[in-house]
Amino acid sequence: RRTFREYVTGSIGQGKWTLADGAQDGGALFRFPQGKGTYDAKKETLDAEFSGSIRFTGAHDLDLKFAAVTVAVTQGEGTLSADVTS
Repeated sequence: RRTFREYVTGSIGQGKWTLADGAQDGGALFRFPQGKGTYDAKKETLDAEFSGSIRFTGAHDLDLKFAAVTVAVTQGEGTLSADVTS
């Protein structure tokens, strides 16, 4: 989110964010366009995984990385997951 990015790069966080492996800056959010997965219209399911990562570094030992984003949807309800390391 833009507000977290502004916190990290602002006077308090004194840090930066770095994109890797295909993740993109989408302005107010980040994009992971390199995805693959399956959709089953009859079962109303979607399973997708996306390459790319975002790493936030800053003051007070902030070092937070989001990678391996996945989305699972069944009948209109879904879960967004990611590997998070700190």
